[in-house]
Amino acid sequence: MAEQKKVRNYAVDFWRTFATLFVTFFHFWLIHPLGFIEGTGELTVTWFTSGNLLPVFLITTGYFLAAGYESKRRRGLTQGPATGQAWYYMLGRYKGLYPAYMLGLIWGFIVMNCIYTHQPMGQIISNLFNSVYEILGLSAIGVNATAATGIGYYPYVMYAWNTPLWYISAIFVGGFILYYLLCKNKDVFVGLIAPVIVVLSLGYWGLAGEGTTLFFTQQISCTTKNLLAFGLIENSFLYGLAGMCLGIDVYYIVEWLKKFNYSDFTQHVLTIVNGGFTILIFWWMIHGNSYDEIVVLVFITVVMILTMLGKDQFTQLINRKVFGTLGEFSLYFFVAHFPTLYVMQTYIEHTNENYYTLLVLSMVINTILGFTFQVISKKLLSPFLNGAFVKRQGAQAER
Repeated sequence: MAEQKKVRNYAVDFWRTFATLFVTFFHFWLIHPLGFIEGTGELTVTWFTSGNLLPVFLITTGYFLAAGYESKRRRGLTQGPATGQAWYYMLGRYKGLYPAYMLGLIWGFIVMNCIYTHQPMGQIISNLFNSVYEILGLSAIGVNATAATGIGYYPYVMYAWNTPLWYISAIFVGGFILYYLLCKNKDVFVGLIAPVIVVLSLGYWGLAGEGTTLFFTQQISCTTKNLLAFGLIENSFLYGLAGMCLGIDVYYIVEWLKKFNYSDFTQHVLTIVNGGFTILIFWWMIHGNSYDEIVVLVFITVVMILTMLGKDQFTQLINRKVFGTLGEFSLYFFVAHFPTLYVMQTYIEHTNENYYTLLVLSMVINTILGFTFQVISKKLLSPFLNGAFVKRQGAQAER
């Protein structure tokens, strides 16, 4: 029996779009003081300075990982070795994300080596070779302490080309691990391993957040959000695993909830919960920087469950095709934004008075860059990778 074609839920793209914006606002808040004259300025602004919507990306990634697995399982395509299926999943992620990732990496390389710092040619070549993990999309494994997910401050900044790309690297590496576990034993993974990863990882992430103060005051970095357990693994990678595991469990929770019939009254209640939580989340993001990210995560998880379920009127309200377009564009906006902020703070004096003017200007510049990256990716890089991927599939079929 042919599998019923699923209708795209554009409400998911609504959340991707605004998560990208708020993460950008947060990074602008972080980088803005670097543009103060001689670093003597003290940033006093609070509005539009929070970026705790990062779990949206991770939960949706895990959700669609599980959805893709179940789609293949229903078609009898999960009978092979778990390792092979995990490799195939990771290759698919590379095919879809690497063009945008590479463009963001190139932009970051130019900015960090030639604009934010002015490196001699010999050093630039050395930095290129020393950043092999970034080029391969493997920086999330954390074996290079000055990698894109490591210390993002001078003198390591020439290696940290584009720090937020750790998220995409975590998808490549973490996706392979989680897909393997899902294929190996779905019940054990979904019911035991994934929840344990979520609890332990977020617990250590919260501890590392407290340790950040030690890093800035005493240079103790073993418990910061850059390094975990004396550098054995990247904390950001562990956070990525936790978010994706949460998304995988969200998928199975949603599938279970879909079995029930929802009365008009129940749908109204879900609408109030979803809309109310959304307003609360947006208030936290707009009102000012909050480090209660683990608390915010609870509300985000509930909202994502209701968004994926799609039974309430609020989800139907934001389920608009325009967000599909914006959601696709948000990837390119995301990979371009961090180096752009460094360019602005390099050439423009930053003050509290021009904070929001420069924030708007950075959004405009980054929109232009993001659109440029999207065109290059879709017209040039993606067709090339798709062709290589199809050839590989053909070669496997002939064996």
